[in-house]
Order: sequence, then C-alpha cells, then structure tokens
Amino acid sequence: MLDWKSWPNGAGWGQKTLDPVRFPDPDGLIAQVHALGARFMISIWPLMTGDCPDQRELRERGLLLGNQSTYNWLSTKEVTLFGVESMQPIDFLSLQSLGRDINNATQDDDFYEADANLSLSMFADSINRTFFPGPRRDLIIYGRTVKSIPMYNSTNSSNFETGILWDTSDGGTEYDGSQDIIFLTVKNQTKAGKFGSYDYEMRVPASLKSRNGGGSISFYLEIT
Repeated sequence: MLDWKSWPNGAGWGQKTLDPVRFPDPDGLIAQVHALGARFMISIWPLMTGDCPDQRELRERGLLLGNQSTYNWLSTKEVTLFGVESMQPIDFLSLQSLGRDINNATQDDDFYEADANLSLSMFADSINRTFFPGPRRDLIIYGRTVKSIPMYNSTNSSNFETGILWDTSDGGTEYDGSQDIIFLTVKNQTKAGKFGSYDYEMRVPASLKSRNGGGSISFYLEIT
C-alpha cells in the first residue's frame, strides 16, 4: 500500500492522483508489482485539504462533512457497491452483464458456467435458478451504460437487488468460467431489508472468496 504523500507536491493532503515527478509511469509500476505476485493500493483515507482538485470537486457536489475536508459516506448521492474476490485485479471499465458477450449478444449458458465455477450447481438458490430467467436492468458504471444486467431481490424485499457482471479484460469473447465475476447493488437510502433498515443489501455466494484462493471478498464503491 502506498499510504503517504503519493499526491503531487503542493496539491494538498489526500489528493488521489500520483505525483508525475516521482511516479512517471504508474501503469508500469503497477504492472511490476503485479508481476511479483503482489497488489498495489493507494491510500483511501477520506481526508482532503489544501484546496486540492479532489476536495474542490467534492465540495462543489456537496459531498463533504461540515469540516469541508472529509467525505460524507452518508450522502444521499447515488452509490453502486461491488463485491469481488479479494486480490483479483478488476477493470471496472471492462465490465459486462453476465449472460451477454462482448458484443452484447445473449449467452444464456453463462449462468450454468458461473454455477460450475463457484460450485453452486446443486443448490436450490444457485445463480442459474435465481437469476435466469429474470429481470434485467441497465446501469451506468464508470461512465458506461452496461445493458441487461441480471437482477434479483437481495433477500426478501424488492427494496434491494443484486446484479452480476463479468470482467471482459480477463480475455475471451464471452464468459466461460475463467473470468472474474462481480456482484453489485445500488444504494437505496434507509430502506427496510431482511435484517432492518439500511442503505445496502447484496447477495454474494460464500464460494466467491475461494475461487482463486483470495480467501475473502472485497467491496468497492462507485460514487456518482
């Protein structure tokens, strides 16, 4: 983890960009770290000062707490939550709906292949039995419209739904079980779910954490 002063000199504390003088080739640096079997993460502390670009943008959008330097995680702005196997590099600009190939053509066998990959085929609530056939929803993810995402109630309420994507950057023209699978849900402010009132509820199979030996599940937020 790069946890201290990765930002450009004079940019202000907490700016989430790399100093071009000290890090002239960030993509190359990250590739070298990955080649060593490690992963690279820039500090995600939500504190920004010095009128840096990140702080100005969040201030203009009303996403800071009263101190005007800390991000307000309770904001009512739209947020998408992603669940992925830990230690797997995900290209969020290359996500596609499960059940669709890279040309957006229908591939119904994806659901069977996902079950086989996650050892879920024999379960009554397997991916295929839960999500196919079923509702589809278009969502904007990292500025791209991803069409026909399979969605289903996260638990016993329609207030929260879970969708499934796959990462096309892992190769292949369609999902075949070798690519990473991503689960998602969209924030629904203070709604009733199975276990109380909250903003998120998502179904993620426990076997996702051991698909490639990651051992856990990581969660990412896209704030728009």
